[in-house]
Amino acid sequence: MTVISQPESKLNRSWAGWAGHRLTQDELNAVTAAHARFIRHMPQGARAQLGSANILGLDLSRRLLKEADFSGADLTGSYLTGANLEGANLFSATLCGCDLGSANLRKADLRGVSLRGANLSFSVLDGADLRAAFMFKVGGDGGYARNLSTTKDNVGGGVDFSNCSMKGTSMNEVNLKGASFRNALLQGVSFKRAKLSDVVLDGAILTQMNPEELPFSAEALKTCLLDPSADAIKRAPEVTERLRLHELWYASNGKEGAPAELDGEDFRPLGKIFCGRKITAFVARNAIAAGIDFTNCQLQGAHFDGSDLRDADFSGADLRGASFRGAKLAHARFKGADLKPLKLEDGEMKAVDLSDAEYSAAQFADTALAAGPA
Repeated sequence: MTVISQPESKLNRSWAGWAGHRLTQDELNAVTAAHARFIRHMPQGARAQLGSANILGLDLSRRLLKEADFSGADLTGSYLTGANLEGANLFSATLCGCDLGSANLRKADLRGVSLRGANLSFSVLDGADLRAAFMFKVGGDGGYARNLSTTKDNVGGGVDFSNCSMKGTSMNEVNLKGASFRNALLQGVSFKRAKLSDVVLDGAILTQMNPEELPFSAEALKTCLLDPSADAIKRAPEVTERLRLHELWYASNGKEGAPAELDGEDFRPLGKIFCGRKITAFVARNAIAAGIDFTNCQLQGAHFDGSDLRDADFSGADLRGASFRGAKLAHARFKGADLKPLKLEDGEMKAVDLSDAEYSAAQFADTALAAGPA
């Protein structure tokens, strides 16, 4: 197989050495330490040439990786938080599910990169090369070209940012032609002077911006989650009172207050009102709760069916027996949450229901869920 999208001399460097090898953390540490010395012009330095290497799930956080070569490498699930990847070669690399929060990707070569489900919050991609990339295979029966950027969710050919968390990301002066931001979290993203033709935004969260300044048409935004409406803001005091009455209802064993059924409500204007509240059996189907802080909440037997809970924080919450059927849970956090079955009054055990919900298994790695999500 021959890639002809970059100079041959660069190709030879990229695909040598670690190609096809699955690195251990110790090996990776040695390579990146030598690379840092190389960048700083220190003795015993050597440029990191990790083209086509297997670097699954390893830690590259806060490393100096400026101008490092990761072309064609598989970094699925790796940690690159705060890493300096300025000018790095990531041509056709796989970065699915990676944590790139606060990473420096200025002027990096990201052609053909796969970023589905990655965290790019507060990262900087100014001037990065995000053009479509092609791989050509030549054989005895002729050759064919494959667009490395095209996926089933991104037929436009640009980079696939589907389901990425990109809060506060800087994408200034970037060519994003044909990119897919399907279901991506784009709160506060900067697109100054970016080229945004043929961009796909289906289901994206696009908030913390002036709608009149968004460089997208009304048609492109029709399925996006934008800032709360004036009506949702106006309803906030009423919803707050209903939560108070629900808490009173549960605490008094039904003698006071009233149960709250808040289907379809937008909770975002309520801020941090949910933190630590005792709202067992809370019902909020098809609600908007993206980014809501539910930390240390008592939500046993709660119903969030069909709700948008992307980027919500359930850390330390009691979610025994809760239902999330068909909910959007991408990038929601469950650290230390209790998701074991709930014992009902009749002795039956009600398990947490995640059927048809959108989530990744990694989101539940640090929970009290007995056997992992179904």
